[in-house]
Amino acid sequence: MSAAFTDEEGFEYTAHRDGDMLVITRTDRPDVSFTGRAVPLPAYEPVFVVPEPEAYAGIGPEPAGYIESEV
Repeated sequence: MSAAFTDEEGFEYTAHRDGDMLVITRTDRPDVSFTGRAVPLPAYEPVFVVPEPEAYAGIGPEPAGYIESEV
């Protein structure tokens, strides 16, 4: 299995696996190639932080979602 892609400068490449190695070759210059060990990346776990609601400071109209201050 191989894949073809183009970089930001417009050069076209093909990539294929050769055992544990990933081989990337420029299509216009087959003598230019790069190899590297193909290792699985760690799983990405998205983290969502939901801020605590804050009391409205009183400047301008009260936006939706704020807690009314009890002053």
